[in-house]
Amino acid sequence: MKKRSIYLILLGIITIAGICYGTYLHIGKPLLNASGNYFSYNLGSKGNHKTLKKINVFSTAQISLHNADVAFISGDDYSLTYVGKESILPTYKVENGVLTVKDPATGKKPSGVLKVTIPDSLTELNEINVAAYTGDTCFGTKQKLAVNTISINSQDGDIVFGADKDLNVDTLTLNSKNGDIVFKSSDSMTADTATLYTENGDMTVSGADFNDSKMTSKSGDIIASNVSFKKSEVTSTNGDIRISTSDDLSSYTFNLNGGNGDISIGDGLYKGTLSYGSDITVGKGSNVMILSTKNGDVTVKK
Repeated sequence: MKKRSIYLILLGIITIAGICYGTYLHIGKPLLNASGNYFSYNLGSKGNHKTLKKINVFSTAQISLHNADVAFISGDDYSLTYVGKESILPTYKVENGVLTVKDPATGKKPSGVLKVTIPDSLTELNEINVAAYTGDTCFGTKQKLAVNTISINSQDGDIVFGADKDLNVDTLTLNSKNGDIVFKSSDSMTADTATLYTENGDMTVSGADFNDSKMTSKSGDIIASNVSFKKSEVTSTNGDIRISTSDDLSSYTFNLNGGNGDISIGDGLYKGTLSYGSDITVGKGSNVMILSTKNGDVTVKK
């Protein structure tokens, strides 16, 4: 939430890989300066240090850091880069194709920036699991990539997720209890099953093609543009829902559950026709979209 305006500006001017670098411009920690797909380190406050480690090949990444921010990006090879206090570093190992990164067992927890790099020639990954707790997380790849499972969870941090080229994920989960979720694709981004959830934050989705999806914000707006949903459930308890589809609206059946707000689907306005807990069905298309808000407006257009 704290950097939402920064994200929205960046979304319009640079690629998603650049967004990963740009997300850290104002975190008050070691800084990553972005220009397009290139970056340089600014070590920021006194005592910060850049530590670079080349690592072995992995197909699964398990990352659990309480205070540090995490960026997962494309580059020349497999590597870890940490910018922070040299005396407080995350621990890591690669065994049987699994990369594990976590806080030290004792002492202070790292609070810098961890950058996980995969080769831009890589085409497949098995699983990426990130638990960042108070830190922010950014995923931004540049190559055509297929991943079985991606799960990013943050207790008090924002999530920026996207790709510059085709990204296909079987199961995608983005969960931030107190933070915004920004999802953007420069090309084609598909997921068989997608779950996006924020309890206190806004959700911005662009260029997604989801087969079976659920997007929920308990307190915040959900804004989706240039999206295609086969079966979707979009819920905002206290916030607006605004969706523009890449498909014709005639290809959808809409199940509408209203509250204290207006609902418009294309040129149809259903003002005052719904109370919370009641619903109507609009359209006869093969794609199904369930839209529900208690305190907010719903707008869907092509």
